[in-house]
Amino acid sequence: MLYVETLIFAIILVLLPMQKLILYIDPGSGSFLFQIIIGGILSTWFFFKTFWTRMKLFFIGKKANKLPDDNLDSDAS
Repeated sequence: MLYVETLIFAIILVLLPMQKLILYIDPGSGSFLFQIIIGGILSTWFFFKTFWTRMKLFFIGKKANKLPDDNLDSDAS
């Protein structure tokens, strides 16, 4: 029962109208947000580039060049 009361209280606090908020972003936060945006853009670009290349190779009928596997067991004595 305490869980339900706590959940209801949290929902009421979130849904209450908030007064005017004054936001401040310091240089460290701005730099962090910039890195997140650039990282998201680059990872999305890399994903679609890789996906497009694999789709082209699939329809052309060629196999992608695979990197040699690391055989860690062969190095063990």
